[in-house]
Amino acid sequence: VSNWVSQIKFHPTDNQKIYAVSASGGLWISSDAGSSWIKTSTDFQIPQGSCSVICVDPTNDNILYLYTGDANYYSDEYGIYKSSNGGVTWSISNSGISNRMALEILVSPNNNNTILAATTDGIWKSTDAGATWTVKKSGGAFKDMEYKPGSTTIIYAVNDNQFWRSTNDGETWSQIASVNPVPGNGGRITTSPSNSSVVYVGFVGSNNDSATTSKGGIIYQSTDSGVTFTLRKGNNQPNLNGYEPTENGQGNYNWDIFADRINANIVYAVGHVVWKSTDAYLYDNFHTN
Repeated sequence: VSNWVSQIKFHPTDNQKIYAVSASGGLWISSDAGSSWIKTSTDFQIPQGSCSVICVDPTNDNILYLYTGDANYYSDEYGIYKSSNGGVTWSISNSGISNRMALEILVSPNNNNTILAATTDGIWKSTDAGATWTVKKSGGAFKDMEYKPGSTTIIYAVNDNQFWRSTNDGETWSQIASVNPVPGNGGRITTSPSNSSVVYVGFVGSNNDSATTSKGGIIYQSTDSGVTFTLRKGNNQPNLNGYEPTENGQGNYNWDIFADRINANIVYAVGHVVWKSTDAYLYDNFHTN
């Protein structure tokens, strides 16, 4: 894949199969753990090759949901497209949700006809496999969304400065006030199956450039499944999103966080440099990796 990969997803059961969407090159699929890639027909069936999110039905990998738009520049395009034959043909599936771009789309563990989308304008839900959509959280430019590991009902979502939680499979949402970054920008969520109660939320922060006052990279942690959060790394040096610890970076364009799958106390943050904390309970214990 040669152009600005926006998202990579792994097949639910086949560890050799990987899906990648590009901000300018559509959807690509690998069946050999990334050694080679096949481009799907998105280029000539969808008006523009800009794609933000791919979602694979865990019960039938021929069913794919693809969101159009550029996640890097946060631009809406044509909404969601669906394929029922593994990406050979596509049809638009955006009734109700219009052309809103999603930054994440998830299939409910309870029912593969129930789909959730965290978008540039709220959180939306379909109960008929993408045929129609209704808004469940009105407003908010969302950046990420994730189910609690092992749960079929608890979902987390984040925008530039707010964390939201649902306990009923996305029907209703509550804001968690203890996540209150100033400034925020580029919210991201990560969890670990090794401890399903742990949730991290990261924000870009100030992302400024100064040898003495560089700030950026804000990390919150919850140990009670997102009910309450503690600030673990504030809007201070080092700038986790910078080209260097005392430099700025490209902000939301590059930012992400990731919790270790075996040890939930290990968390990574990346903008341009990979940072690692080996004990997330110690404030500001991040170092370059």
